[in-house]
Amino acid sequence: MNKVYITASGTFLPNAPVSNEEMEHMLGKINGNPSRRKSVFLRKNGIKSRYYAIDKTQKTTHKAYEMAASAIRNCLDQGGISEKEIGFLSAGTTQSDLPVPVLPVWYTEKAAWGVVVSHRIKAYALRA
Repeated sequence: MNKVYITASGTFLPNAPVSNEEMEHMLGKINGNPSRRKSVFLRKNGIKSRYYAIDKTQKTTHKAYEMAASAIRNCLDQGGISEKEIGFLSAGTTQSDLPVPVLPVWYTEKAAWGVVVSHRIKAYALRA
């Protein structure tokens, strides 16, 4: 069995952060009414701002695979390695653009490296 180490990680956050006060303006209200429980949930979870891949008209600004590709590029930059050195790619999401193909294959084909590399990279995904 080979030993595996995490040597770098990458991140990507779409658009500017949205504060709790701006959240309903971004996502909309419930039947035109403000949430009655919003302040309770926000106080309990401690989150002060969020990042959304939509604009103020709720149009998508970034697809899931685009955000993943940006995080992958950031990770590779942080680790000082190239995509040719990748032997395994794993991804997890609660929401994807499509149920298939497998997320890492989609990311590498459509965004990260511009070519189909699923034959060279073992790709696995988990969707909650």
